[in-house]
Amino acid sequence: MTERPDNLVERIDAAVLLISAEGQVRFTNAAASRLFGRDLTGADLARDPFIDDTPLTSSVAHAFRRRGARGEVLPEETGGAIRYHWLTSSDDGDGKMLVLFDVTEALGTSSALGRVLSQVSHDLRGPLTSVAGAAELLLSGRTGAMTDAHRRMVVIIDDGAKRMNEIIAKARSQFPLDAEQAGEDAS
Repeated sequence: MTERPDNLVERIDAAVLLISAEGQVRFTNAAASRLFGRDLTGADLARDPFIDDTPLTSSVAHAFRRRGARGEVLPEETGGAIRYHWLTSSDDGDGKMLVLFDVTEALGTSSALGRVLSQVSHDLRGPLTSVAGAAELLLSGRTGAMTDAHRRMVVIIDDGAKRMNEIIAKARSQFPLDAEQAGEDAS
C-alpha cells in the first residue's frame, strides 16, 4: 500500500508549504501551522497584507517575491533561526515547495559549546602562561647554570607549552565568539 504524498509531508517535522507560481499557498502541513502560528493555506505571498504581520511571514514573503534562495537563515528577529529551501514542484514546474527547518536549538548548542570552550581555554591559559614563562626564564640562563639533562627537559616543557597554546587557539577558531562574548572572555 502506498501513502499519498500529503500524508507523508504531514508527518515530517519540517514545515512544508506548497506555493503556486503566483504566490498562492496551496497546502501547509501541521509543522508549518505551528511554526507560523496559523494555517497559511489560501494566503497570497505576493499580495496579502496580513502576510507581513510577523517577522517570519514577512521574511518568507520577501524571499518569495525575490524568488527565494536555498539554505538561508531567516533574520534573528524571527525569534529563532530558520533555515529554508525553495524547491521547484515536479507536478507543474511553475510551483514551489518551501521547506523550513527550525535550527535554533542546533545553533544554541553550538553557541553553548563555544562558551564552554572559551571558559576552558581561559582557565588553561593562565597556568600555561606561568609554565611557559618559567621555562623561558630557565632557558635564558638568568636563574643559573643547568646541566644538559635539565636543559633538555626544560626545552620539552617549553615546546609542550607552545603546542598547547596552538591547540587552544585552533579549538577556539572553530567557535568564533561574537562581540558580546569576546568582551566577557577578555575579562
